Amino acid sequence: MSVEVDSVPVQLLDVGLFGDPQLIIGKRDHCTASTHFALDEASYQQQLRDGLRRQWADPVRWLLGDPATEDIRQHQRFWLQAPGPFVSLPNGPQSTIEPRVDPFTFEVTGFKDGTSEAGTSTTSNSMSRAPGSANDFVRGKAGNVPFAFGGVSYPASKPQQSMGMTGDEALAWLDSGVSLLMQPPGFAHSVDFDPQVATDAAADEAEELPSIVSNPKGLLAGLADGSITPSSRANSVQGRAHEVRFDSLFTPAADEDLYGLPADDEARGFADTQEQLETPEIDQELQTHDAETDPTSVDALLASVPRPDKELAAILRRQQRSALPEAAPSADGTLWAVTQPTDVSNFRQLVPEMALEYPFELDSFQKQAIYHLERSECVFVAAHTSAGKTVVAEYAIALARKHLTRAIYTSPIKTLSNQKFREFKTKFGEAGLLTGDAQVNSTSSILIMTTEILRSMLYRGADIVRDVEWVIFDEVHYINDEERGHVWEEVIIMLPPHVNLVMLSATVPNSAEFADWIGRTKQRKVYVTSTFKRPVPLKHYLFYEGQHHEILVDGKFHNPTYRQLIAKQKEKESKNPHMQYKYMAAKLKTERQQWVKLILYLKARTLIPAVCFAFSKKRCEDCAAALGNVDLNDSKEKSAVTIFMNESLRALKPEDRGLPQIRRLYSLAQRGVGVHHAGLLPIMKEIVEILFQRGLIKVLFATETFAMGVNMPAKTVVFASLRKHDGKNFRDLATGEYIQMSGRAGRRGLDSTGTVLISCFGEDGIPDEPTLQSLLTGKPTQLESKFRLTYNMILNLLRVEDFKVEDMMRRSFSELNLARMTAKHRKALREAQSRLEALPPVTCIVGEPEIEDYYRLFQNWQSHNKHIQGFLLRNKNALQSLSGGRVVVVQTEKYGRTLGFVVKSIPAPSPLGARLTIGYSDQSAEEACKWFRVVVLRTAAKVEGITPSASGLPPFRAELFPGSLQPLGESLDLPMTDIVSICKDKFAMPGDKDKDKDKGKGFKMAPPPRAPPPRGQGADWLAVQALSPQLLALWEANPQNGPEPLNPVTDFKINDLDVVDRASDKEVAAVQMQSHKCLACPKLDEHFADMKQRDDLQQRIEQTAHSLSDRNLSLIQVFDAKLELLRRLQYINDYNMLELKGHVCCTINSAYELMVTELIFEDAFNDLSPAECVALLSCLTAQDKSATEPPKLPENLGNIKEKLVQLAGWLGAIQHECGIDTNPEHYTETALKFGLMLVAYEWANGKPFHEICQMTTVLEGSLVRCITMMDQAVREVRNACRIVGNMSVAEKMDQASELIKRDIVFAGSLYLH
Repeated sequence: MSVEVDSVPVQLLDVGLFGDPQLIIGKRDHCTASTHFALDEASYQQQLRDGLRRQWADPVRWLLGDPATEDIRQHQRFWLQAPGPFVSLPNGPQSTIEPRVDPFTFEVTGFKDGTSEAGTSTTSNSMSRAPGSANDFVRGKAGNVPFAFGGVSYPASKPQQSMGMTGDEALAWLDSGVSLLMQPPGFAHSVDFDPQVATDAAADEAEELPSIVSNPKGLLAGLADGSITPSSRANSVQGRAHEVRFDSLFTPAADEDLYGLPADDEARGFADTQEQLETPEIDQELQTHDAETDPTSVDALLASVPRPDKELAAILRRQQRSALPEAAPSADGTLWAVTQPTDVSNFRQLVPEMALEYPFELDSFQKQAIYHLERSECVFVAAHTSAGKTVVAEYAIALARKHLTRAIYTSPIKTLSNQKFREFKTKFGEAGLLTGDAQVNSTSSILIMTTEILRSMLYRGADIVRDVEWVIFDEVHYINDEERGHVWEEVIIMLPPHVNLVMLSATVPNSAEFADWIGRTKQRKVYVTSTFKRPVPLKHYLFYEGQHHEILVDGKFHNPTYRQLIAKQKEKESKNPHMQYKYMAAKLKTERQQWVKLILYLKARTLIPAVCFAFSKKRCEDCAAALGNVDLNDSKEKSAVTIFMNESLRALKPEDRGLPQIRRLYSLAQRGVGVHHAGLLPIMKEIVEILFQRGLIKVLFATETFAMGVNMPAKTVVFASLRKHDGKNFRDLATGEYIQMSGRAGRRGLDSTGTVLISCFGEDGIPDEPTLQSLLTGKPTQLESKFRLTYNMILNLLRVEDFKVEDMMRRSFSELNLARMTAKHRKALREAQSRLEALPPVTCIVGEPEIEDYYRLFQNWQSHNKHIQGFLLRNKNALQSLSGGRVVVVQTEKYGRTLGFVVKSIPAPSPLGARLTIGYSDQSAEEACKWFRVVVLRTAAKVEGITPSASGLPPFRAELFPGSLQPLGESLDLPMTDIVSICKDKFAMPGDKDKDKDKGKGFKMAPPPRAPPPRGQGADWLAVQALSPQLLALWEANPQNGPEPLNPVTDFKINDLDVVDRASDKEVAAVQMQSHKCLACPKLDEHFADMKQRDDLQQRIEQTAHSLSDRNLSLIQVFDAKLELLRRLQYINDYNMLELKGHVCCTINSAYELMVTELIFEDAFNDLSPAECVALLSCLTAQDKSATEPPKLPENLGNIKEKLVQLAGWLGAIQHECGIDTNPEHYTETALKFGLMLVAYEWANGKPFHEICQMTTVLEGSLVRCITMMDQAVREVRNACRIVGNMSVAEKMDQASELIKRDIVFAGSLYLH
């Protein structure tokens, strides 16, 4: 057999990073890895040696290659698929061989076969795809596909269409029976593999690798002596074919994803299923020849190269993270969260060379975190405020700089981002900042941004994500935020698998649960390190009547102190009955005096600087104004304040420098007093922060945002109140909020203790005891999921082929319990399926089995009866009939279907059994849980009601009641759902005055026994003894059908059409069962039991499959409703593929995306001026609730408002029709705010800032924030118009952005200079 390869231009091999030959085919400029090979002329050997010398003789190039290279993957070469005479069938994914390298010994322990996917940023989610435009490197592009999400099982790559033959020709070739693994396309004959290979264990392992790492011996030997000729190539290939395997090039692992994830193995965690193979040795013959013929042999060249340093070791270690160890439950029972503390007593041995040295001794939790960071592992750090969590973030950044990668630091607020930019730039000499409208030094290895910016980068497939090694989430407990918490969940889910996570949080009680969710989502272990020790201990006091009183002693609430203060307050009130001031002015005057006393008290006891938390902007301003005569700065400090503020405000226009807010803050700062809240101008907020850091502001009145990650501790923290308004209503502070803010007290290295004062003056007075105890000794707030489905997220995910919206929902924190049960449900499903398959078929003794039909009729009868009984739960006539003595047919756990009579109704047991409301979700729990005490007949065996009767009672059998069965009756407490039917018969209960109530057709009362009742029967023993024989006689008198039941239609006067139909269908089913041939079968009970077992298993399979399906997700109905809405609005088609409107909607993030998209496609911007466009968008972005709508708008703005209201009402109506919880009025009220419409219009027309401030009651800082949001919306509309080709509106939006980006609103941050 010969192989025709004469016309094949090939190049023999290339050498990877560790000198391993890789066999390839094709020309150098466009060759492709293939399933066949051939050998080039002997003259190629010299070319090979020269290439090896050039490639590997330079040690620096051997280690790092191009200086810009930062990843080991870039040392490999990839060959793109190109047309040729032997490329004629759909090819498998191009492969790449990745070495497994021990990070400490640098030994190659094996290889793994990866996939090198050809694709672009718009077609592929692979990290190896071609990069996009350099302009989109940082931010990404709207049309880009996000990179593959970490922890997600992606399907194997789809083979591409062949270029060499048509699809019909390829199918015909496949149908010919030729094996793809035996005959390469384009070759005349197949390759005969040696069967002995399969018997060798080592060779069996080697079958998992493609031929390019097999290094077939003998093939390279021909190269050594130059004896290979075109005529001998075929024999060489044929004679040694058994040493070459091509399987992995054409056989993708069906159960594995691109990262080696088992598709069905969540219980074991992230396990690498690739085979670990020994490194193939270079052929001895080639080594010998090279050593003899060339003094500078390949081995000599490689031996002369020094060992890679630790920086390369870190890079190699990152490449092996896909082979994580199997996850095992930690000490607290979690699977992916490891909470067991790591022993770091020998920290310096564990981390001999730190990436960043510290001048102080690290705390234990910091050492543990650093140890795991060195191992490229994810960490969750939970510690109190000012405990030193920033050390962990800094070390992750230092590691990224050491490894020549990038670290991203995310913060919940822009203020914290600016501060961290300045802090990291000072410490590391570089830093980059990304905001909504600007970017500073975006090529830095340290990038600081808000979480929303990172989410946008991920959705837009920014190429910079390839370089990211660490993402640091600061203040991760902000995930509890109602409006923005879902962003954290989205980002964590979307991060690629190569990114390590560092999460910094305040102490939370469920840190292990949250880390477990992250570990399950990313399929990586998360190491939880925490500390409850404060570096500076706190002391908590109540400030009352000019003195502070310690309220928390040794961690326990001090009741004696609290009682003494309450007694003093009551005594004072008794002496002055008019203490409760009638007029607000008197109250305000007293509170101002108390603030002056408090601040002077703190100054006298050297308890300043102090932060006073007041939970509204107005309260902060009022409290600061109360200190009008208090001066805390000396002349030197006043001069420093003046110089700094003048320098900071120099860039502003004179009229802006004269704003009332600036003049007011200037006066306060001169006296050492400041305010900090969202209503401040950004530049003034930064001035206050910097002055406070420098000690020039001694007392700062701030809202709670000041405690959100801002590293500005004080000696004392004062609470003006313990109540706040959360945007909906007033409530007490949560324990976690109190801990967060009080943690600002105590400066590490300066104060021995931190002081926390709770003011007891003003309207609140002394807080009540439960509130204080909860705040001081309660547990912090748990991390909870705020995940929600936004239209922007849905549309962005619908662009991704391999990741569904349901996958995002399933991986959310809210579905953690479902994820934990997934493995258990899968196991139960497999077991139930196995048991069902193992059941023998039902064999009928009289011929073809009919039991299936009989069982179906019985199920229909039971279903109708259950529905009718469920309706009777809400029927007053039925409930009234269930009085004492009423005969009923019941279903019990112990005796099965039996006869009984009602003794009385009883209260439902607590807690209510969940089984009671199954199938009756349309009634309230109170109605569904009516309980009765029922005396039932005891039977010798459990009776199954499988035979037809109107009452549902099975036929009477004497053997069920042997003489030895005493007593005949037993009292049970049953819910009404266990009552099968209510009979017409009714007994007179013992003790009833009216004996004529007996409707039992002549049954007489037996004399009550005098024997004591058995244990558990109690007062019902008389009814049991008296009526049980009569009950048995009633059943025996009606042996076939039992007592006649009450008809729900005629007896209970029920006119519901569904009940009437079901009652009729129930009777029909009973008649059909009575005439069924199965009744004559002696094995009816046995066959019915077999069918019931089969049906139970089938139902269990269906229920378990439903638990594993997307239909079991908590938000699936919301998702269905929003999908229906998107289809109706033509954002997506019937196949859930994005239409043009959907692509446009993906670009809108800052406003109501549906409103903006509809405005674009309705050409609402076409006839508007740039200023009017700004005014329109302000209604969708400026959501400040304090803004009041002007009484009259100009005519042009009034027309815009009218159109917006119409559009919002139309969208609200459609959403309501699609099942979304909204209506036109609510949606219009929520989406549109017209309070700043005129302000935005005048600002865009060039009116100065100080003039527009006089047009509204909104504070200056809130105005700036609204205008910046308008600018972001304007830029998004511009990009959207470019997508649809409306360039005139796009140019108009550019003009609008230029009009509003001016003056103090867009003044540069002081932290950036």
